[in-house]
Amino acid sequence: MTSLVDLGSRAVDLQAHYTDAGILPRAMLAPSLWPHFWSGSGLWQGALFAVAALASIALILGWKSRWMAGIVALLLWSLHARNPQVLFAADPLLRWLMLLATLLPLGGAWNVEGRPPRSLQGLPAAIPLALLMALYGVGGLLKSGAWHSGEAVAMALRIQHYAGPMAPWLLDHPQLCEGLTWFTLAAELATPLLLLIPRWRLRVGLVAFWILTHGAFSLGLRVGIFPLVAWSAWLLLLPAQLFGKELLGQRPGPLNLGISAALLLVLALTNLHSLGWTHTPRIEAALHTVRLSQHWNMYAPQPMNREGWLLLQGQFAERPDTELFSGRHWSLDKPQDLSQHYGGMRWRKAIRAQMVDPTNRYREPMVIWACQHWSQVLPKDPPTHINMVWVFEASGPPERVTQVLPVGGMDCPPN
Repeated sequence: MTSLVDLGSRAVDLQAHYTDAGILPRAMLAPSLWPHFWSGSGLWQGALFAVAALASIALILGWKSRWMAGIVALLLWSLHARNPQVLFAADPLLRWLMLLATLLPLGGAWNVEGRPPRSLQGLPAAIPLALLMALYGVGGLLKSGAWHSGEAVAMALRIQHYAGPMAPWLLDHPQLCEGLTWFTLAAELATPLLLLIPRWRLRVGLVAFWILTHGAFSLGLRVGIFPLVAWSAWLLLLPAQLFGKELLGQRPGPLNLGISAALLLVLALTNLHSLGWTHTPRIEAALHTVRLSQHWNMYAPQPMNREGWLLLQGQFAERPDTELFSGRHWSLDKPQDLSQHYGGMRWRKAIRAQMVDPTNRYREPMVIWACQHWSQVLPKDPPTHINMVWVFEASGPPERVTQVLPVGGMDCPPN
């Protein structure tokens, strides 16, 4: 189900994010054998989305589960390689879960093939446990600065790109924000230790705790599908005792055992590297190439205290200059809702990638896409010229604009 939701959230921006007419043409990336690189047309990308969606539905129904999980995992890897600009913390976690799905006996009570549910024993069963220990333990260890002074949650809520519906209310209660800072840090650091305790009731309580906590956090911060992906990971740890029956055990075969051992080694190496406890740059580079590296540095070492927003100034023949993302008259003022200004989490990540890009090589495709897109949206009076302008602001009180930076533009062709 999680992979299906992920595909749906991406499909609305299929042309902008995954075709050669979008913000990242294939020519901007290194050549690749992944399926999403075989063609830059919207038809081909849409066909791959459809195959991934059908495989996800088959996986939900329990039909040929491991084969379907393999297809979904392959296309997910390919999709992530096609546009790394729109990736965020949920994506490496989802990649690992889909890889894990190829090793686990997912067929069960809801399986259309009618096979009895089974539990997997040994090393494969240790992977989701190790994955969650790394996600929270490493994430907690990487936090410092404002997390140790009690200010981090308030800083995160002031970043309006990610502010959720409850953010203004929470910011009006600074003591609550301070308490949530200590609560988050303590929960992350304690989770790996609690996961090691072999008590099934404790495990159920921990699963329920993090499902509720991620749901509550999503009210304050808009983090895309991350809560859903985290829920999927935690549900893998529910013990059979919760359902009042013992599941038949299934020992892994030699191939499954070997792959599981390799994945556990990768988990250890990449997380120790991110903590600075090992110096393995070549190994880390290789893991990054195959998209198995992990960096659980969300809001670490502390939330940023400066944010910026991109404005697209559209000039027209018959109407005043317009800020294209919002549709309002041209102004350098901050958009009313930055979290929705561009159209979702993946657009926010793409814009963020533009902001921190030192080479500026991705800005021309963005302007070309903008000319094409808004010429289709406004065919009777298309833009004649588009300028890109960055506005930077200190996000802490008092909020203030610190820099206005025009970064380029171009004339739009008549068609």
